Amino acid sequence: MTIWKELYEIFVKERQRWHDLSGDKQTLAFEIKANLTFLADGFANKSTAKQLIVGLEDKAFKQMLSKNGDFNRLQTKKLNIATIGRYAEFKKYVGKDTQYLINNAYARLISLKKLSAHGLPNEQSLKLKSLFRFLVLLVAHIEGDRLPK
Repeated sequence: MTIWKELYEIFVKERQRWHDLSGDKQTLAFEIKANLTFLADGFANKSTAKQLIVGLEDKAFKQMLSKNGDFNRLQTKKLNIATIGRYAEFKKYVGKDTQYLINNAYARLISLKKLSAHGLPNEQSLKLKSLFRFLVLLVAHIEGDRLPK
């Protein structure tokens, strides 16, 4: 009887671990989409770069990074040419995995936050627009879609 109890405990732990990883994955995907939507709405409402930067979130990224940091679970395939379509600015990312793309996106986001905190306004609006375009690419990649023409 004790062997069954031990096997059951192993099963419960593994199921909980899988559930936690699944939740982290969904939370991160939601955070990326929420940041994208926030930027789009901010641009439409002509918000300042500082207002937009302050509103960007990175909690789910940091949480998942501290736990295991395997972002390839969001999309196991590498970025392909079909995803980027005719957008030449993204050709340098073809063949990169989801881990690289997410790290790149959040490195940009965290850099913007740090620059804004230190009062360095140079080119922040251009960097925000670049981050926005990159997030559009990232969401398309994660969802397995193609960028619109």
